[in-house]
Amino acid sequence: MNRMDKLNQLFKREISNMLLLGEISDPRVAFVSVTFVDKHQERIDELNKRRAYDLKKGDEYLKISSVEAVHLDDQEAIIRTGLESNLIFTAVGPTKIHSTIPLIAAIIEARFRQDRQDPLHIIFAENFSFEQSEISDFRMALERALVRPELISYAQNKLALVSTIIKGIATEVSDPEATPLSVGREKEDYPIVIDGTQLKMAANKIGLGKGFQIVQDISPYLRFKYHFRLLGHAMAGYLAWVAKRGYTNIHEALTDRQHPEIREAVVGALEEISNAFARQLGQSEPSMQKSNLKKEIDALLARLSDPKVLNEVNREIRDPLRKLKPGERLVGSALYVMSVDSTLPITNILKGIDAALAYAESLTDVDRAVLEERKKSCISLRTLPYTHGSSTEPSQTSWWRDTHSPFLLFWLYRPLSYI
Repeated sequence: MNRMDKLNQLFKREISNMLLLGEISDPRVAFVSVTFVDKHQERIDELNKRRAYDLKKGDEYLKISSVEAVHLDDQEAIIRTGLESNLIFTAVGPTKIHSTIPLIAAIIEARFRQDRQDPLHIIFAENFSFEQSEISDFRMALERALVRPELISYAQNKLALVSTIIKGIATEVSDPEATPLSVGREKEDYPIVIDGTQLKMAANKIGLGKGFQIVQDISPYLRFKYHFRLLGHAMAGYLAWVAKRGYTNIHEALTDRQHPEIREAVVGALEEISNAFARQLGQSEPSMQKSNLKKEIDALLARLSDPKVLNEVNREIRDPLRKLKPGERLVGSALYVMSVDSTLPITNILKGIDAALAYAESLTDVDRAVLEERKKSCISLRTLPYTHGSSTEPSQTSWWRDTHSPFLLFWLYRPLSYI
């Protein structure tokens, strides 16, 4: 593999998987400049050389300009960019988010020294837990890093930590005309949902215009994200892993006609959670009625079955202990169904829980004490009557050990009018 091929692979696997490159830096969003902070020097050099990248949206190619990049180790350049910015988007992964605190603290201190009165917004494009407790944990850790009372007070008044939900999925770009900096996304436009209650300025004054949806209650969006969309992703990923058939992408498992049981279990799990949504919310919310939820199931299956969509099995199954927490996509979905109506079945959701436990058991570096806690809570789920006869022990399998740690990437975004 030559240098450009390696660069192309890095760009697609890492940036494209995070979606933000194609979603937030959209040509519809005017008067913005985007700075990526990354650790791969080749990719940084290529972005700075071109000052642009190619976005394939469906069958259409768009050129996204006004971009640049700095290295993660270039703290001076990052602080300088942070002084010019109104928004910082993180996309480093929940387990790595605290690694950004020293840089954020340095930016806060620099803004304090310059007496900047316009607030800085950090928007977390992360798959945090359903409760979003990572945000309050981040603020507490940041305040400990700031140390000085005047800096802590400044951050409390001038720093906003904001939740967001991104629905779009990156797609593969394999056209002959593709460049090493080509990324793809689905043709459909999915707005980025922002928690408006956490903003310290009007959204349109900090660049959150077209392409963003500002909401005053993000909890229904979080519920649907974790207990429907991410449930489908987790079910497909862990069942693909436990099947031991060499699937590398989710679509391979969901379109395997010789082994339809994975697709059937994913559909079954989505139907089980849909039954609960319809029972609790269907009368007051049209989108939660069974007919509309059926359309959502079909749409999610179509996306997960699309070979152009980047849904690697390794990526979907990483960090199983987090995904087995009570509020998370697997156990949280089962508990939600139980809370709505204890007579509703969760047989298929439990198949995903079994597969996730089996994967966690296979890891050599897993926290065994936490794993035992997860097992106990999952076994208690399987002993209740609404499980409709599912087994009380995790599946016994031989386990695949090829795992990948999340990459580090965060970037800064600023309206040109503030430079």
